[in-house]
Amino acid sequence: MAWKMVFLGRIPQILWLGLWIWACFLPGAALLADVTEDLLQDAFSEGVTVDLREPTFENGVLTTSKGGVVTGSNIRIQAKHITYTRKTVDGVALFRIEAHGDVMLEYAEFIFLGSDLEYDFTTKTGYVLNAKSAVEPWYFGARRINLLANDSYEIIDGYLTTSETEVVDWRISMHHGLLYDREYLKARHVMLYLFNTPIFWVPYFGANLKDVIDAPFRLTAGWGGVQGPRLGVIYDLYASDFFKTFLRVDYHLKRGIGGGIETKYNNPQRFEELSTINYLAQDNSIEEPNQKTRFRFAGSYTKLIPSKLIDIDLTYDKLSDKEMPTDYADKGLDFQTEEKTQLNINYQHKYCSTNFRTRIRVNQFETVKQELPSLSLNLRPLLLGRTGIIIENQNKFSYLDYKYNNEIPHSVEFRSARYAWHNRVYRPFFIGPVVATPEAGGEFIYYGSSPEKAEKILSLATMGCSLNTRLERAYGRYMHVCVPYADYRYYTFPTIAPGQHYIFDLQDGWYRLNSLCYGFKSLLYPMGSFHTSVSADIYTYTFFDTPSLPQSTPKVYGRVVWNPTRTLRYTVVSAWDFEHQNFDHLNVRADVTFSEDAALSAEWRHRSAFSWRKVDTTSFILESIRTENELRHSPLSDRRNTFLLHFFYRVHFNWAIEVKSRHGWNRIHEPSYNEFQVDLLTTLRSAWHLKVSYQHLEHNQRVAFYIFMRMNRPCAN
Repeated sequence: MAWKMVFLGRIPQILWLGLWIWACFLPGAALLADVTEDLLQDAFSEGVTVDLREPTFENGVLTTSKGGVVTGSNIRIQAKHITYTRKTVDGVALFRIEAHGDVMLEYAEFIFLGSDLEYDFTTKTGYVLNAKSAVEPWYFGARRINLLANDSYEIIDGYLTTSETEVVDWRISMHHGLLYDREYLKARHVMLYLFNTPIFWVPYFGANLKDVIDAPFRLTAGWGGVQGPRLGVIYDLYASDFFKTFLRVDYHLKRGIGGGIETKYNNPQRFEELSTINYLAQDNSIEEPNQKTRFRFAGSYTKLIPSKLIDIDLTYDKLSDKEMPTDYADKGLDFQTEEKTQLNINYQHKYCSTNFRTRIRVNQFETVKQELPSLSLNLRPLLLGRTGIIIENQNKFSYLDYKYNNEIPHSVEFRSARYAWHNRVYRPFFIGPVVATPEAGGEFIYYGSSPEKAEKILSLATMGCSLNTRLERAYGRYMHVCVPYADYRYYTFPTIAPGQHYIFDLQDGWYRLNSLCYGFKSLLYPMGSFHTSVSADIYTYTFFDTPSLPQSTPKVYGRVVWNPTRTLRYTVVSAWDFEHQNFDHLNVRADVTFSEDAALSAEWRHRSAFSWRKVDTTSFILESIRTENELRHSPLSDRRNTFLLHFFYRVHFNWAIEVKSRHGWNRIHEPSYNEFQVDLLTTLRSAWHLKVSYQHLEHNQRVAFYIFMRMNRPCAN
């Protein structure tokens, strides 16, 4: 019995001994096939399939140098040399694979190519040496990529690029990185290389690779002009689903370095956006060549709270000088202005809408109406029963402080508390095909201070009536629509003259007005189409009992848009001055798309000395207060001619030219000017885009180079 137990206990050793004798005296292929089949069956029970070419077996290890494939759950390994281990040593189960030579690993959603690989099926960890992979449209690689158990990847001495070739022309090099959730990358000790030349280093970089479609960096270089040679880099320092951070560095060979950080936050789920600019530089402006330090600190924030119907909008822009926005944007002919520094909070209710606004001046070169603050309350239009009469009421409470630009000589700033009430009562009547809408109302404004240092109250009554109708007629396959209209307005004399109260803006510019606007709108379009062939609006104003105007009907106005084809448009905006027998203003514009590769826009603008510069060209209270001679010799008279041109032509599928120009002449107090910009655009390899720009400005000339990347977004599967 004892012998039997010993014999039975050594059955495994006896079986292995028998297999060894069989291997020595019988054909090796037959023995190896049976052993391999048992081992592979054991592996298959763990969800692993092994397919090796001409393998050898020894001590629980399968080896081949003829190539093979090992497939498991969420993994596929292919290589020339494979060592597959499935055994137990000292009570520890070994279940792993080693491979080298033309290694290809399909792991989760990635395909890695490398030279060597190790992977442990038990811990689900491993590494790939000299690895390469891609996240469309990016390519990345590393000296070593560690496969972590949570489907993330540790990158050691890695890089990121869009270059498809072995020799990359640019790359972002990282000492250590982590790729997780299939698309998010965090990297440390990051260096940007162009053609193996280090450009600059940052300590950290993070991005969602599937979101970063545009370049992680943009380069600019400029020569000539007042600023002299200038180099600039904008680098995506960090990016996530909602948040992005950009590092900006500029270097002027004449003045020194400048830099800053831009941030952008956009969370559509919370209806919230934030962007900031923080920039400091040692350079100069055209008007202030001796200025040593320039800066810009700007930002905007918007927030919508749908549940409470609240909309918040905040902007600010602190600048060293008024040229800083244009220099910062660096767009050649495009002139940039500063943002307003203000806070707006809007609240919508079913019975009213409320607006809270505060605006301050943060730059001494600005002329700003400060609101400290203003509160508007607009009641919902009220319908009086079945009468059809509609009543509107608007209220605004403010404390206003008007600040002038410090460069304006002899300016006197003023401030006052202000309350304004606007009332309007109207009712539409349908008289056959004609709609008549008589109305009446009033304005009431209280000023806490005035030029006489006393309280003032302004009030006046308003009345009017509008008439319009619609006429239609078909001409073959075309439909012609004509809308004649007339609008009569009468404002009484205000209780105080304009010189007796402060005028902060157009809302304070009230005076007697007795006018009639009449004309017609005309549309011609093919039936069954939304494409309008011709649209026109011809109208004039007649003024009654207005001594300041030389004629009762001084001008006739018109706007005509003609679309002969879907690729051609002509626009004419004009007014004829009956008193001086010339055009008050005349703007003629042509827009044409020749093909997918060529387009042109050209416009000529003429303004006579009797065409006043006004915010609202349809308001004529200014003309009812001041005589034509007074306005003619004021800054509101700005005679000039301007010609604008914008041309684009794609010479080759990879080359294009763009021309922008503006030319001004016939100005009264200023010299003529000629400014133009010629851009040559092309696409280099690795999704690089290059723009070479020659910019001829009024006080500056330079050549600039803009290098950036813009890639096609990957198509959804």
